Amino acid sequence: MIIEESQDVDHSEIIEKVMGEEPKIASALKNFCSMKLADGDQDQAARTMKMARALSLAINAHILPQPPQIAVYKVLFKMRQMLSSRENAKATQLFGRTLLEFVLSDVRASVESSVPDGEREQLSSFLDAFQLELEKVDSLVWCRDFNAEIEKRHAQRREEAKQRANKEEEQQVQYMRDQIGALVRDARNDGYEGNTSGAGLE
Repeated sequence: MIIEESQDVDHSEIIEKVMGEEPKIASALKNFCSMKLADGDQDQAARTMKMARALSLAINAHILPQPPQIAVYKVLFKMRQMLSSRENAKATQLFGRTLLEFVLSDVRASVESSVPDGEREQLSSFLDAFQLELEKVDSLVWCRDFNAEIEKRHAQRREEAKQRANKEEEQQVQYMRDQIGALVRDARNDGYEGNTSGAGLE
């Protein structure tokens, strides 16, 4: 959502859109961790939560540079300045996707430089995956209602599986009919027409 500055830009609309974005960054991070931890062990869970916390802290501490002539960024810059004067206010709890699209690359560099070399590869993998979700149009991580969307997708997969099972059953039935039909044709070709008169049974 990049809007070049012009005389006609309505900053109030931008503010309303930015502040109305759901989920907020903190919730998106929780959603992302839930997905990552679905098949992980306790050790992996602890590492994942540690990386998510490091990213969250870096986002909250990030200072936006002076804005270019981009309307959305200028609004974010002013709002971020106002947030700095509020005690215990966190950017990750107040902003959503738009802010992250502007700051993630800078925040990422900061986070990666702050960890020991031995942890950097795993952190980079974590950040790669999170950035990929940010770039996806239909990302589950950025759904307004994460749990409802999961249930919707599960229901869709169940329905697709049911349809596949029904199709396979129909194919099996048709296969059996074809095989029986072939047997009947072969029998007739061999001269067997069946006997319903009783002749030849004495």
